[in-house]
Amino acid sequence: MNDSLDWGQHAKDLTEPNAPAILIIDDNPTNLRVITDYLEEYGFIILVARNGESGVEKALHGHPDIILLDIMMPGIDGFETCQRLKTHPALQDIPVIFMTALSNVEDKIKGFKMGAVDYITKPFRREEVLARVVTHLRMRKLTKHLQQQSEKFQTMTYDLLESNSTLSKLAIQLEASNEVGQHIISILNLDELLLEVVKLIQLRFGYYFVAVWLITDQTPLARNQQDEKLGKPYYKGDTIILQAWAGYNEGHLSNHGEAIVLGNDQTSIIPWVCRTGESYLITDIKNDNKYLAWDQLPKTESQLVLPLRIGQRIIGVLDIRSDAADAFNIEDPKVLQALANQLSVAIRNANLYDEISHLNHNLEEIVGQRTSELNKAYQTLERLDKTKADFLKVTSHELRTPLSVIKGYSQLLKEMLSSKTDSTTTELVVGIVSGVERLYQIVNTMLDVVKIDTQLLEMHAKPTTLANIIGKVKRRIVEEVKDRRLTLIIPELEGLPIIQADVDLMFKVFYNIVINAIKYTPDGGTITVSGKAVQRPNGKQAVEVIISDTGIGIDPAHHEQIFEKFYQTGDADLHSSSATQFKGGGPGLGLAIVRGIVLAHGGEVWVESTEYNEETCPGSHFHVLLPLEQTGRSG
Repeated sequence: MNDSLDWGQHAKDLTEPNAPAILIIDDNPTNLRVITDYLEEYGFIILVARNGESGVEKALHGHPDIILLDIMMPGIDGFETCQRLKTHPALQDIPVIFMTALSNVEDKIKGFKMGAVDYITKPFRREEVLARVVTHLRMRKLTKHLQQQSEKFQTMTYDLLESNSTLSKLAIQLEASNEVGQHIISILNLDELLLEVVKLIQLRFGYYFVAVWLITDQTPLARNQQDEKLGKPYYKGDTIILQAWAGYNEGHLSNHGEAIVLGNDQTSIIPWVCRTGESYLITDIKNDNKYLAWDQLPKTESQLVLPLRIGQRIIGVLDIRSDAADAFNIEDPKVLQALANQLSVAIRNANLYDEISHLNHNLEEIVGQRTSELNKAYQTLERLDKTKADFLKVTSHELRTPLSVIKGYSQLLKEMLSSKTDSTTTELVVGIVSGVERLYQIVNTMLDVVKIDTQLLEMHAKPTTLANIIGKVKRRIVEEVKDRRLTLIIPELEGLPIIQADVDLMFKVFYNIVINAIKYTPDGGTITVSGKAVQRPNGKQAVEVIISDTGIGIDPAHHEQIFEKFYQTGDADLHSSSATQFKGGGPGLGLAIVRGIVLAHGGEVWVESTEYNEETCPGSHFHVLLPLEQTGRSG
């Protein structure tokens, strides 16, 4: 009765504020009435279909959250109905629970292959129906939530990458700006200075073409035919004569102190900037009527022209072009205008100290702002890391419940079939039991890592002996040692002092180290477990256990990394579902758990090995140092 009330409360939690829809497909009116009336009591929305074809149509139109499906029906049976549901893109994610009187294993396996998530055996109890429905609805709700979180995290990651890209470009720009300032201080010759500045901007910013155009003091009285041919910069009306220092990254058009004319139209960009003193940005030359094409620069797609100003007087322009449209972002004009200001100061050589100080102040503000943004990004990464740990914790807990059920039933099935003559079926069931056991171990390992990371590891310390713990480990690995033809040597450990420790956690420590030794010791090798009483530098008494092997050894460069999560010294391609296959890969969590548990007990763990060598097999020695008492730790 208490269980019924508990599941009823769970059901009420699911139906508030929006009740899930349940589609029941069954040709038996009695079954339909019993289940429908019962589930409606708990606030669920019930959809009903009397056959498979109708059920698929109802699912398409009603979009239920879960489907209860009878196997034996007229027309298409439950198996084919389930197959149709799972092959339709809009329905394949809906959980399907079979309701059947069939009890043989083959039918159940067939149902799972079709995509079902569970079975309810007829005649069924209403409380069981409610419990299974609520369980799978909660799992579906959690899955949807995790998918939404994953999409959110992907969006945040993309935004962060975009921000990092912008910050990286800005950092390069700031570095280039600083380098320009250094050249301004160190170079006094004007021609040399301007050519160096042009070259530096083009190199560091990666622009297609860079030029400095200066207004000269020469005023020609006339333009002859030769001047026209050479393109001397003469404009009628308010005369503007320009001289250029330009660089072009394909090895030509590298001029200095010579006139380069883009045209004599007073409305074109460079004369316009010289007259107005305002910068001009073209994001796409095809859509700008001020752009004047130049045959020597056929690849220009976007252009930024900035004024060079001394006080209120314009002395020239900084002309920057790109061979890509929309090449300039919102920060570029600001940074490049700062460079143009530096050029202006260098050309006039006036107010040098004040201009550089002002620029440095601006740069410090930008760096400070970007540093603040990086700190926020770091905090975001920390939150993402915590969310990841929470995700692993929830996932591990949720997986353990159905795995425990599968583990129990599969072992029971194995025992039921052990006396039968069908060896193939028995072999399959043994494989299922072995796989479930391995998966159960992996889930428990994940949960242990999460507990260690989140400092939620629960310790129940009590007096115990290492002989007792290592004896349990020895009994656990008998088959693995036998299969690998290994020799396990454990000298007398009864004389070691009694320690205060959590027995289950200590079992995991030595089990993982010994399993690691088995994995990296060739067939026929030897593993030795020994121990001794020692005194720590602080004067406290402790016990030290050494697990030695005749395996392939560990490179000294990896002695610290092997205790990190997911770290593997071997080839990832050798990953094996077996925990003891020679050099077989694993999730890389065993030694991380060892270190976490040992540190939680106030101990130390380290490894000694001269080298990694598969030919000579120098072996490894894992040391575990444990205090005799747990000071300040509650049991």
